[in-house]
Amino acid sequence: MKRLLLAALVLSVNLCRQTIQHGLYEAQANEIETLLHSAGITARKAREGGRDARYSVEVPDESASAALKLLNDHGLPRERPPGFGEVFGKGSMVPTAIEENALFLHALSGELGRTLAGVEGVVSARVHVVAPPSAPLSALRAPTRARASVLLKVRHGELDAVHQRRLEIQALVAGSVEGLDAQQVSVMLSELPVPPVVTPVVTAHSSAQWPLAIAAAIVAALSGTLAFLFLRLRRLQQGAPAPEGTAITAP
Repeated sequence: MKRLLLAALVLSVNLCRQTIQHGLYEAQANEIETLLHSAGITARKAREGGRDARYSVEVPDESASAALKLLNDHGLPRERPPGFGEVFGKGSMVPTAIEENALFLHALSGELGRTLAGVEGVVSARVHVVAPPSAPLSALRAPTRARASVLLKVRHGELDAVHQRRLEIQALVAGSVEGLDAQQVSVMLSELPVPPVVTPVVTAHSSAQWPLAIAAAIVAALSGTLAFLFLRLRRLQQGAPAPEGTAITAP
């Protein structure tokens, strides 16, 4: 009976939830989940099936419209910056030396952006790296110094904490680029605004689902109770037979 009740409760909860995003990387799903929770929307991240680790985000049915608007206002989900796997894994023709250098810097910038997005308080990160090509191509051009620019979007209230780690961020980027000095890494921080608290609007569609869910739970509970009583009565009848030779007379 307990299992039936639990199944009915799970069914009633799932009937009232809606998937608003799917096919997300975990970092994208975490960012969406954090934003919705801060706005008072109960969001839930769920892993999808398949070889690659992808996730979906679900919210209560009555909060779906507000959640989608909130994601649109904040530009979520953000595009995942391409790394070495995406840039060099396309199987295209052999690039020229200039193209190869540009592709390498593009992939390196994407990898650094993914790394910096994992810093506590950072919501998203973009990195732009400018570095001279390796010899002999560099001999054909005027010498340039390697430099990099970093843009970090920071969660509201985390600006000071991230700012205190500026030197660490500069050192991390400089250590990933050959010939780049930490002083040539500029870091710009942008604090996100406070997300508004969303008041869920109960729609007619979601309201109509509650009676169905409650009815399913009641039916499951009654079925379990009747089955339990039937089995209990049957065991009592089989386990207590009347003594032989004993006549039952009316008073």
